[in-house]
Amino acid sequence: MGPIFDPSLAGKLVRHEPPFVEDSPRLPYPNFYYALEDLVASYSPALTFSVHRSSIIIGASSRSVYNALLSLAVYAAICKQQRLPFHYPVSWHNNKYGQLCLIRLRIKRSIAKGFDLVEMMKEKGGVWDEIVEKHGLYKTKLEEITCFDALKIAMNFDFQHVCSMTKSREFGFHGFADTFKSIRMWVERLRDMKIIP
Repeated sequence: MGPIFDPSLAGKLVRHEPPFVEDSPRLPYPNFYYALEDLVASYSPALTFSVHRSSIIIGASSRSVYNALLSLAVYAAICKQQRLPFHYPVSWHNNKYGQLCLIRLRIKRSIAKGFDLVEMMKEKGGVWDEIVEKHGLYKTKLEEITCFDALKIAMNFDFQHVCSMTKSREFGFHGFADTFKSIRMWVERLRDMKIIP
Protein backbone atom coordinates (compact mmCIF):
# COMPACT_ATOMS: atom_id res chain seq x y z
CA MET A 1 0.00 0.00 0.00
CA GLY A 2 2.77 2.42 0.80
CA PRO A 3 4.14 4.45 3.69
CA ILE A 4 0.97 4.84 5.72
CA PHE A 5 2.87 6.19 8.74
CA ASP A 6 4.78 8.92 6.89
CA PRO A 7 2.56 12.04 6.96
CA SER A 8 4.30 13.53 3.91
CA LEU A 9 3.51 10.42 1.82
CA ALA A 10 0.29 9.18 3.42
CA GLY A 11 -1.83 10.56 0.58
CA LYS A 12 0.15 8.54 -1.94
CA LEU A 13 -0.97 5.05 -1.02
CA VAL A 14 -0.94 2.67 -3.95
CA ARG A 15 -4.41 1.43 -4.78
CA HIS A 16 -4.81 -2.18 -5.91
CA GLU A 17 -7.85 -4.17 -6.79
CA PRO A 18 -8.32 -6.65 -3.95
CA PRO A 19 -7.04 -9.02 -2.99
CA PHE A 20 -3.46 -7.83 -2.47
CA VAL A 21 -1.02 -10.52 -3.58
CA GLU A 22 2.41 -11.44 -2.24
CA ASP A 23 4.20 -11.23 -5.58
CA SER A 24 3.41 -7.56 -6.11
CA PRO A 25 6.58 -5.56 -6.79
CA ARG A 26 8.14 -3.43 -4.07
CA LEU A 27 6.83 0.08 -3.77
CA PRO A 28 9.13 3.04 -4.49
CA TYR A 29 9.28 4.14 -0.83
CA PRO A 30 11.64 3.40 2.04
CA ASN A 31 10.20 0.54 4.05
CA PHE A 32 11.64 -1.06 7.19
CA TYR A 33 10.26 -4.45 6.16
CA TYR A 34 12.21 -4.34 2.88
CA ALA A 35 15.38 -3.76 4.89
CA LEU A 36 14.56 -6.80 7.04
CA GLU A 37 13.88 -8.92 3.95
CA ASP A 38 17.22 -7.84 2.44
CA LEU A 39 19.05 -8.68 5.67
CA VAL A 40 17.58 -12.18 5.80
CA ALA A 41 18.24 -12.67 2.07
CA SER A 42 21.91 -11.79 2.61
CA TYR A 43 22.25 -15.06 4.58
CA SER A 44 20.89 -17.16 1.73
CA PRO A 45 21.38 -19.99 0.84
CA ALA A 46 22.57 -20.90 4.35
CA LEU A 47 19.19 -19.76 5.63
CA THR A 48 15.90 -20.50 3.93
CA PHE A 49 12.98 -18.16 4.41
CA SER A 50 9.73 -16.92 2.97
CA VAL A 51 8.14 -13.52 3.41
CA HIS A 52 4.47 -13.16 4.31
CA ARG A 53 3.23 -9.63 4.67
CA SER A 54 0.96 -9.20 7.63
CA SER A 55 -2.15 -7.07 7.66
CA ILE A 56 -3.78 -5.43 10.66
CA ILE A 57 -2.07 -6.92 13.71
CA ILE A 58 -3.69 -8.11 16.92
CA GLY A 59 -2.22 -10.10 19.77
CA ALA A 60 -0.75 -9.83 23.24
CA SER A 61 2.56 -8.16 23.98
CA SER A 62 3.78 -5.55 26.43
CA ARG A 63 5.37 -3.54 23.60
CA SER A 64 3.11 -3.72 20.54
CA VAL A 65 2.94 -0.23 19.12
CA TYR A 66 1.18 -1.29 15.90
CA ASN A 67 -1.17 -3.75 17.59
CA ALA A 68 -4.58 -2.39 16.55
CA LEU A 69 -6.42 -4.33 19.25
CA LEU A 70 -4.15 -3.06 22.03
CA SER A 71 -4.54 0.54 20.85
CA LEU A 72 -8.34 0.10 20.79
CA ALA A 73 -8.33 -1.49 24.26
CA VAL A 74 -6.21 1.34 25.70
CA TYR A 75 -8.49 3.91 24.06
CA ALA A 76 -11.53 2.16 25.60
CA ALA A 77 -9.88 2.10 29.06
CA ILE A 78 -9.14 5.83 28.84
CA CYS A 79 -12.74 6.54 27.79
CA LYS A 80 -13.99 4.54 30.75
CA GLN A 81 -11.56 6.24 33.17
CA GLN A 82 -12.64 9.70 32.03
CA ARG A 83 -16.31 8.79 31.56
CA LEU A 84 -16.12 9.73 27.89
CA PRO A 85 -18.25 8.15 25.15
CA PHE A 86 -16.48 5.42 23.18
CA HIS A 87 -16.72 6.40 19.52
CA TYR A 88 -15.67 3.64 17.16
CA PRO A 89 -12.80 5.28 15.23
CA VAL A 90 -13.99 4.85 11.66
CA SER A 91 -15.26 7.58 9.41
CA TRP A 92 -19.03 7.72 9.03
CA HIS A 93 -18.90 6.81 5.34
CA ASN A 94 -16.53 3.87 5.79
CA ASN A 95 -18.10 0.62 4.69
CA LYS A 96 -14.95 -1.18 3.58
CA TYR A 97 -13.70 -4.65 4.35
CA GLY A 98 -10.35 -5.20 6.01
CA GLN A 99 -8.23 -8.31 6.39
CA LEU A 100 -8.69 -8.48 10.15
CA CYS A 101 -12.44 -8.13 10.21
CA LEU A 102 -15.40 -6.36 8.74
CA ILE A 103 -14.74 -2.77 9.81
CA ARG A 104 -18.43 -1.86 10.01
CA LEU A 105 -19.35 -3.88 13.07
CA ARG A 106 -22.93 -4.95 13.49
CA ILE A 107 -23.12 -3.97 17.11
CA LYS A 108 -24.32 -0.75 18.67
CA ARG A 109 -21.38 1.64 18.91
CA SER A 110 -21.26 5.34 18.45
CA ILE A 111 -19.62 6.32 15.17
CA ALA A 112 -19.16 10.06 15.50
CA LYS A 113 -19.00 12.13 12.34
CA GLY A 114 -15.79 14.13 12.30
CA PHE A 115 -14.34 12.27 15.31
CA ASP A 116 -10.53 12.43 15.34
CA LEU A 117 -9.03 9.67 17.49
CA VAL A 118 -5.48 11.01 17.22
CA GLU A 119 -6.51 14.47 18.38
CA MET A 120 -8.62 13.03 21.21
CA MET A 121 -5.74 10.88 22.49
CA LYS A 122 -3.15 13.67 22.55
CA GLU A 123 -1.98 14.45 26.08
CA LYS A 124 -3.62 11.28 27.50
CA GLY A 125 -0.34 9.82 28.75
CA GLY A 126 -1.08 11.00 32.29
CA VAL A 127 -4.51 9.37 32.20
CA TRP A 128 -2.91 6.09 31.13
CA ASP A 129 -0.39 6.41 33.98
CA GLU A 130 -3.33 6.76 36.41
CA ILE A 131 -5.00 3.64 34.95
CA VAL A 132 -1.76 1.63 35.22
CA GLU A 133 -1.37 2.68 38.87
CA LYS A 134 -5.05 2.22 39.80
CA HIS A 135 -5.25 -1.33 38.40
CA GLY A 136 -1.72 -2.47 39.23
CA LEU A 137 -0.87 -3.01 35.58
CA TYR A 138 2.49 -3.78 34.02
CA LYS A 139 4.33 -0.43 33.88
CA THR A 140 3.95 0.94 30.36
CA LYS A 141 3.80 4.39 28.86
CA LEU A 142 1.03 5.21 26.41
CA GLU A 143 3.47 5.78 23.54
CA GLU A 144 5.13 2.39 24.19
CA ILE A 145 2.00 0.34 23.54
CA THR A 146 -0.15 2.40 21.15
CA CYS A 147 0.02 4.15 17.83
CA PHE A 148 -3.20 6.04 17.31
CA ASP A 149 -1.97 7.47 14.00
CA ALA A 150 -1.62 3.92 12.63
CA LEU A 151 -4.97 2.85 14.09
CA LYS A 152 -6.74 5.84 12.57
CA ILE A 153 -5.31 5.09 9.14
CA ALA A 154 -6.00 1.33 9.36
CA MET A 155 -9.61 1.92 10.38
CA ASN A 156 -10.24 4.45 7.64
CA PHE A 157 -8.81 3.02 4.42
CA ASP A 158 -10.87 4.28 1.51
CA PHE A 159 -10.38 1.00 -0.35
CA GLN A 160 -11.04 -2.68 0.31
CA HIS A 161 -8.08 -4.05 2.28
CA VAL A 162 -8.15 -7.77 1.67
CA CYS A 163 -4.99 -9.80 1.09
CA SER A 164 -4.64 -13.09 -0.74
CA MET A 165 -3.74 -16.00 1.55
CA THR A 166 -2.59 -18.17 -1.38
CA LYS A 167 1.15 -17.89 -0.72
CA SER A 168 0.73 -18.74 2.96
CA ARG A 169 -1.41 -21.76 2.10
CA GLU A 170 1.11 -22.93 -0.50
CA PHE A 171 3.74 -22.89 2.25
CA GLY A 172 1.59 -24.97 4.60
CA PHE A 173 -0.11 -22.34 6.73
CA HIS A 174 -3.66 -23.71 6.59
CA GLY A 175 -4.90 -22.57 9.98
CA PHE A 176 -7.32 -19.74 10.49
CA ALA A 177 -9.05 -18.05 13.37
CA ASP A 178 -12.50 -16.58 13.79
CA THR A 179 -11.91 -12.85 14.16
CA PHE A 180 -14.48 -12.17 16.85
CA LYS A 181 -13.46 -15.18 18.94
CA SER A 182 -9.81 -14.14 18.55
CA ILE A 183 -10.53 -10.61 19.73
CA ARG A 184 -12.16 -11.89 22.92
CA MET A 185 -9.30 -14.33 23.52
CA TRP A 186 -6.56 -11.68 22.98
CA VAL A 187 -8.33 -9.14 25.20
CA GLU A 188 -8.45 -11.73 27.97
CA ARG A 189 -4.77 -12.54 27.40
CA LEU A 190 -3.89 -8.82 27.63
CA ARG A 191 -5.83 -8.67 30.91
CA ASP A 192 -4.08 -11.76 32.25
CA MET A 193 -0.72 -10.17 31.39
CA LYS A 194 -1.86 -7.02 33.26
CA ILE A 195 -1.33 -4.85 30.18
CA ILE A 196 -4.94 -3.56 30.22
CA PRO A 197 -7.53 -3.44 33.03
